[in-house]
Amino acid sequence: MEILKLIITLVVPIIVSIILYKFVPFKNFKPMYEQIIIGLIFGIMVMLDNFFSVYIQGILINVSTSIVLCAGLIFGAPAGIIAGIIGGVHRCLTFSQGVGVYSQFIGGFITIFAGVCSASLRVYMLKNKRPTLSQGIFTVIVIEIIYILILFTTHIFDMREIFLAIRIATIPQIIFNIIIIGILLKILPLIVVEVKTYKSEKKSISQVFHKGVFICLFMVFIATSSFNWWIVTEVSKTDTSNLLEVNIKDIKQDLVEALETNIVYTAQTIANNLSVLDQITNQNLLKQASAFNLTEINVINEDGIVSASTDEQLVGFVMSSAEKPKEFLVLLDGTTKSFSQDERLRGINDGLYRKYTGVPLANGGFVQIGYDPQRLQLEISYVAKHITNNRHIGQNGYPIIAGVNYDVISSIFNSEEILQFEVEKDLADIGQCEKFSLNMGDVPYFGMYVMAYNNYIIGLIPEDDVFFSRDVSLFSTVCFEIIKYGIIFIVIYILINKLILDNVERINYSLDKVISGDLEVIVDENSLEEFYSLAHGINCTLSALKHFITVAETQIDQELEFARSIQYSALPHFFPNKEEFSLYASMNTAKEVGGDFYDFYFLNENRLAFMVADVSGKGIPAAMFMMTSKTLIKSLVETGNEISKVFTLANEKLCENNDANMFVTAWLGIINLETGFVEYVNAGHNPPLIRCKGEQFEYLKTRAGFVLGGMEGMKYRKYEIQLNPGDEIYLYTDGVTEAINLENELYGEDKLKNTLDSMDNFNAKQICERILTDVNQFAGKAPQFDDITMLYLKLKGESDV
Repeated sequence: MEILKLIITLVVPIIVSIILYKFVPFKNFKPMYEQIIIGLIFGIMVMLDNFFSVYIQGILINVSTSIVLCAGLIFGAPAGIIAGIIGGVHRCLTFSQGVGVYSQFIGGFITIFAGVCSASLRVYMLKNKRPTLSQGIFTVIVIEIIYILILFTTHIFDMREIFLAIRIATIPQIIFNIIIIGILLKILPLIVVEVKTYKSEKKSISQVFHKGVFICLFMVFIATSSFNWWIVTEVSKTDTSNLLEVNIKDIKQDLVEALETNIVYTAQTIANNLSVLDQITNQNLLKQASAFNLTEINVINEDGIVSASTDEQLVGFVMSSAEKPKEFLVLLDGTTKSFSQDERLRGINDGLYRKYTGVPLANGGFVQIGYDPQRLQLEISYVAKHITNNRHIGQNGYPIIAGVNYDVISSIFNSEEILQFEVEKDLADIGQCEKFSLNMGDVPYFGMYVMAYNNYIIGLIPEDDVFFSRDVSLFSTVCFEIIKYGIIFIVIYILINKLILDNVERINYSLDKVISGDLEVIVDENSLEEFYSLAHGINCTLSALKHFITVAETQIDQELEFARSIQYSALPHFFPNKEEFSLYASMNTAKEVGGDFYDFYFLNENRLAFMVADVSGKGIPAAMFMMTSKTLIKSLVETGNEISKVFTLANEKLCENNDANMFVTAWLGIINLETGFVEYVNAGHNPPLIRCKGEQFEYLKTRAGFVLGGMEGMKYRKYEIQLNPGDEIYLYTDGVTEAINLENELYGEDKLKNTLDSMDNFNAKQICERILTDVNQFAGKAPQFDDITMLYLKLKGESDV
């Protein structure tokens, strides 16, 4: 039934609002009459809400606030005031079950107040426009908070009861009201066809500014509230821990003292009974044990030997023969009145546990009484009942003494009423004097325990008692903070609209032209001194910007051309054409400067080093890394390092301080021009192509090592190949094979091979130029996105010479 009432309460205002807003059945009426009729309709809905209000845990929940706000914010200020007055008066005169007179009048006042607020916001803040979703939700929250604060302050003498009711009702009431106003503000613009005004626009600066202010205030509110909640919670928990610890330690001390007093008294009574006997026999001790319900009684003579006992196997036992029994010999010094030990194994190691207490005998020696665990537990139970009676911890907390199986030994309640309690985990795993949580029935408690004679002394305080003061304080603080920030937001909202946003929008209009590329705009804003200064500054900035752009473009072009010339000068440009071989190389950068490079140099008369490399990235950073890599590798080769070690050392050096995470792929070969024997190493580079005399080009497919500068600790492998007179080798970077045309097709390895195969009787320079021409023709008008670098070397045969 309550669910059905809830559905009706939520759905009816939404449906009625959609019908009134979409179909506008009163469009032929004068605006004031239309407002009166709409106000009457929403006022009647508030009256119905008073009858169909939902009860949650016995607390009345209604949506009168959102109904009145819908009338005022969506349909007009007069409609809101009329609906608020009708609904408010009806709430004051109609008393619902379970709602007091004061609460009913407060509810009526808030309904009227909601009508007045909606009308004021519609006229003065929204300028008779429909509010945004966030504005509607914010208004609902503030009004509901004001209602709750008034309700709370007028029932201050019933604080606990009213706070419990508020805690139950606040969130559902706010959520239900938000659902109505939120759905309407979200779907009304979608279902109402407004052809003339509908267009796709970006958010205005006003919306962004107001949203930003709201978010900032909301974040500050959340931060301060969360911090206050955390501080007060931790203080409450700390105070609770201290209170529990002090109480359970006091109870433990009282229990231990009372237990020891009782046991010593029992021992002294038995000693007095035995002192009047001429001779103490085992039978005498058995009678005393039976009389006092004891497990064991021993009599030890002045020599420290058991002379009589309820356990015959102990007779003759020498007390000094075991560490723990030996401690009782202190009773023979004539000054010690009693001596007790905690529960332990008996001295004869038969696996039985006893708690022993001894007192001197008048005729010399001493008597020792022993409690087994069962008898000791009975004694504890007797003492515990007197300790916990009428003892409280805090206002509603209390102690419990329980056994190891959590069976209650003593409590302020009858043990029959406390059958068990549920702990989050076993107490033995929690640790003594550590706060934990448990449930007694359905009530959550904080607890803490200490152990005494294998029993739990547990202190309990209801969580509601711990957090009640915190909750009341934080609740009132949060409510006032919401109202405070609401007022601040409204004031800022109005000031921003009046003093800033109108001028900002005009300046923003001029800046939009600047953003679109029109640097000839003149910003003209003279309404306020600050905006005049801003406009003047923008105009001066635009003028300076145009000048600096012109100067910067010229300077950058000059510097890039200078960098290009430096980079090209670092590459060898004299290409040998000797009897033994011919060589040619070229580099064409995608930008003014690039990251590819080639190099070749003689190590002696017969050994020639040659290489091609490709640095990651493009532009100035790649060019700088290229210069470093080229210089480093050449230096390591010329110092006589074995070729694989050259790349290993170069990799370590390039990895040092490589904050930009750049790397280089490289192929390095050293050829003996007399024998044609080539040693080479590959660091992640494209495989070269080799053509033996009279055959076609083939890719030299070997396993490449990792790129240089990519990872420390890499090792590189040396490979070998024999070239004969007339053989050719072609090195290149991926700018050749990965060139792309307008159809997004790659030049590719196959096309490169076919192009090389088609060139017979071409010299080194012609081959490189022919490949570059073919790549450019393939790419067409597609821009070059990568550097194109290549190197060609041929060992000459007799026909070449």
